[in-house]
Amino acid sequence: MANLNIEGKGHSISIHSDNKENIEYAANMVPVSRVLINQVCATMNGGSFNNGFAATTTLGCGSWGNNSISENLDYKHLINITRIGYYMKDATVPSDEEIWG
Repeated sequence: MANLNIEGKGHSISIHSDNKENIEYAANMVPVSRVLINQVCATMNGGSFNNGFAATTTLGCGSWGNNSISENLDYKHLINITRIGYYMKDATVPSDEEIWG
């Protein structure tokens, strides 16, 4: 955390562990966009068939790093897509309990 506070939040970390509790703790506590498990962070955070991250040389750091994306930049970020949102008259709004309970 001290390094991220100086060098910049949002980028990536790597944790070498098989302990799911430690891995989830790091993912929940550290303000980064990518958490690599048992991988070399300097090369694998740019995407790999083995981790499912989009292959790129441009890594978004999210709002932690003052970026607009918090994932690996790929073609989806470079095209315009028009979405149509029809009004759904039968849609229901969940209660606070359903959302937060």
